[in-house]
Amino acid sequence: MGEKVTLVLAHNALSIIQVVERHVLLWAEESEDANKKRHQGGAVVIGSEN
Repeated sequence: MGEKVTLVLAHNALSIIQVVERHVLLWAEESEDANKKRHQGGAVVIGSEN
């Protein structure tokens, strides 16, 4: 009984980690794009932030 519960919890933990990883990767890509835009044209970025 206990082993099944542990397996389910382990599986859920892995699923959560994968989801978090995906979000982190997406966020990293977005912030990288934002940094590129900031370097290309500072005026555009400053205008959109205000």
